Amino acid sequence: MLKKLCITVFGSGYLPIAPGTWGSAVGVILYLPIYLSFDYVYVNYLLAGLIILVSITGIAFGRWAIEHFKSSDPKPFVIDELAGMWISLLMMPAAKSCSMLSTILFTQFILFRLFDIIKPTPARQSESLPGAVGIMADDIIAGVYANITGQILFRLIFH
Repeated sequence: MLKKLCITVFGSGYLPIAPGTWGSAVGVILYLPIYLSFDYVYVNYLLAGLIILVSITGIAFGRWAIEHFKSSDPKPFVIDELAGMWISLLMMPAAKSCSMLSTILFTQFILFRLFDIIKPTPARQSESLPGAVGIMADDIIAGVYANITGQILFRLIFH
């Protein structure tokens, strides 16, 4: 039960149509209380730690998920989207208003989903890595692409 809860990100991987999008949305929802509860510097330390924890959990439970769902990349397995979404948000400029925070969250959500779908090099190639490493790697790379794009975009606009 705990494994399913983790890899499906509280069951969001079971939602119909584009489970990865739902997993990413949960990432945004879970990010909000962290962002609103801590000082900006601590938000990024906490987020970095959570990204590491979620990535290790995804890899650790990946073999079980592959066997359980009888798929090399099971649709309900969306913990990779959670990691990628959080990577896309790491070290974004501190929001000075609710509208700026909303803009950053929406933009990073769209950028992450876009890069996760397009899978630019080396994301697509990383899918061929063995087991859950391959499942996790492409979303981690998509998160990095989204983060770099967002950093450039928001630092040009807001600073």
